[in-house]
Amino acid sequence: MSTAYHPQTDGQTEVANKILQQYLRCFVHHRPSLWGKFLPWAEWCFNTTVNSSTGFTPFEIMFGHSPPNIPQNLVKDTTNTATEFEINSREEIIRKLQSNLLKAQQAMKHWADSHRRDAHFNIGDWVYVRLRPRRQHSLTGQYLGKLQKRFFGPYQVLEKIGDVAYKLDLPSTARIHDVFHVSLLKPH
Repeated sequence: MSTAYHPQTDGQTEVANKILQQYLRCFVHHRPSLWGKFLPWAEWCFNTTVNSSTGFTPFEIMFGHSPPNIPQNLVKDTTNTATEFEINSREEIIRKLQSNLLKAQQAMKHWADSHRRDAHFNIGDWVYVRLRPRRQHSLTGQYLGKLQKRFFGPYQVLEKIGDVAYKLDLPSTARIHDVFHVSLLKPH
């Protein structure tokens, strides 16, 4: 279960889609129309990368053993020039992909860290909740337009759930979930 109106916690599918998008973006940086050609490589990279939560690759979880390594091209192992060209181009793509992913990872971390705020509340504290008035009529009343306030409350913190979620004492008439992500709260 995730906290109300916090789409970042929608699930593993969204995370997998984001990762595959990032892989494809790195592969087809200058020519986005070629994304279909690189989809198998993106899938291979995703399936053979160790997941930080599980400690295993998706391949290991599915098949019960480590994924086979693609052998490195040894000098003159093939007399077929087309095969040799394909192996060399694959190695170049993988090197470029690793470089691009590292740059993208550093950029995303920098951006995410610059927008984070460290907020902690104690049980019994009073907070305001950021809501979308068009969607929460039970708590915000009638929708009056763009100029309506965005923060409602104050409401008392009843419980801390994990590191980033709080349960609030909402009125009994409220028809929304009473657990909110810290990004939607501000102190009273």
